[in-house]
Amino acid sequence: MSHAVELVAGMTAGAATAAILHPLDTVKVRFQAFEGRTGLQSGGPYASSLALVAHVVRTEGPLALYRGVLPATVASGFAWGAYLGLYSLYKPLCAAWPQGNLIAGVASGATCVVLTNPLWLVKLRMQLDATQQSPVAAAAGIVRKDGVAGLFRGLVPALLLTSNGAIQLAAYEKLKAMNRAHRGSRGDTFEHLAMGAGSKIAATLVTYPLQVAKTRMQREVGGACREKQRR
Repeated sequence: MSHAVELVAGMTAGAATAAILHPLDTVKVRFQAFEGRTGLQSGGPYASSLALVAHVVRTEGPLALYRGVLPATVASGFAWGAYLGLYSLYKPLCAAWPQGNLIAGVASGATCVVLTNPLWLVKLRMQLDATQQSPVAAAAGIVRKDGVAGLFRGLVPALLLTSNGAIQLAAYEKLKAMNRAHRGSRGDTFEHLAMGAGSKIAATLVTYPLQVAKTRMQREVGGACREKQRR
């Protein structure tokens, strides 16, 4: 029963996080894909995220910030839940290897990336192209133009992004060691929160170029997005 509860909790947390933070993700994707332009209306480039948000809300409506939220919510919820199940599956298989837990974690993350890449691709296409009114229509358009393989565009940088967790863990352990050497203790709750945040920021900075590469590979370079960007 406890595993079922963890699975449901993980899926719920993943879906809720994706839904709540989706507007910020939309802004990030617009900047990554079009270098500060919205990609849908004339104007830009924008010097700040707030300026881009204001333009999107004014010209496309506030709901434009939530375009693609359905596939994002499903993909994130599935990935969080599937990771736990896959890790339980891979862990005994990797138990005999050095760093078996780490290998099982990486394998679980990589499998989740492969399974959810089509959903993340559909999400991105909907964020960048106002003509994509539904996930089904967006997926059908990708398959029609590029075949089923088109649903896995950007898979390589997505797989490389699974290193984010390993980099964060390494940075966290390094910060703990530095804190212990400086203070002679393991640190209090606030210090651990600060070290956790610092390690996540470091991992994000290191892997961010891969996120940009993935977005550039997945955007519709010859379709409606590019045409509307030029107007």
